[in-house]
Parts: sequence; structure tokens; C-alpha cells
Amino acid sequence: MYLNLPNLITLFRIFLIPFYIYELMIDNFWSALALFIIGSLSDLLDGLLARRLNQVTSLGKFLDPLADKLFFLFSLSIMSYKNLVPLWFFGILLLRDILVSIGSVIYIDKVGMKEIRPHLTGKLVNFCIFFITLFVLIDHTYADISFYLFYTPLYYVSTSLSVYSLFVYWQRFRRLG
Repeated sequence: MYLNLPNLITLFRIFLIPFYIYELMIDNFWSALALFIIGSLSDLLDGLLARRLNQVTSLGKFLDPLADKLFFLFSLSIMSYKNLVPLWFFGILLLRDILVSIGSVIYIDKVGMKEIRPHLTGKLVNFCIFFITLFVLIDHTYADISFYLFYTPLYYVSTSLSVYSLFVYWQRFRRLG
């Protein structure tokens, strides 16, 4: 069954993205923060339910990371456009995602459609991006609270992890011959 509850929750998260982006574009950081939190909680919920209810599907394995990438990339693109995060940071993450996607297509072409397991560094990059996005939104929602000192180092940590993850994926690809 493809449209089970976890997959419907993931589709709901994808459905939230345009509304979240709109709120970011009009500088309504309260609503953007609320939608970001709802999207993040739905991400936790769909994964938990899929495992607990034994409803992990190939569609869910595709949609969940896609929803994460769309949420983060659209979010960071708007935030870099509005000078809320550095453009270089967004550019590096975008380039990494493009290169990993191209590598995945080549990998599938060489060995067939097999599950490509994410590396821990990719998960850590997403973890950093989550907190950067959260802290930037809080920073612009509450004028008297500054999280700048928290999220600024995360730019460099996640950039370093992104470059390292590219190296790891390159090593995996080279082993294919």
C-alpha cells in the first residue's frame, strides 16, 4: 500500500513548502517559523509511524528525502536571496546536492536500481541545516533574542561535512570501477 499514513504525512510536508516559502518571501517570520516547525514535526512523525506500523515503502524512501531536500533548499535559497544566510553557504550546499544527484544517476545506470544508503555525514549536514534554519527564523521572529553565535559556526561545520561527504560518495563511486 503506497498511500499509507506515513506517506500521506510526507505529502502534507511537501504541500506546506509553497506556503512556508510565501511567508518567508513576505518576511512573515512568525508564520514561517510555525510552518517550519510543523514541517519538521511531520518529518519526525512520518518516520516514526513508518517504522512502528511496519509501513516503510519504496515510495516513502523516495518521498521523505525529497521532501527534506525541497524544504531545505527552497528555504536556504530564499534566505540567501534575502541575505539572511550567506550566498556562498547556499551555493556550496546546492552544488553538493547537484553532484550527489548526478552521481546517484550514474550509480543507478551502472549497477541498476538499488537502494543508495545515505552516509552519516549527509545526515549530519541536514541536522546542521535544520538548526541553522530554525535559529535564523527565531532570530528574525524575536528581535530581543540573538542566535547568531549559535548558527554562524554551523555554516562552517556543515560546509566541511558537505565537502567530506562528497569525498565519501566519490570513493564509493570509484569502487564501482
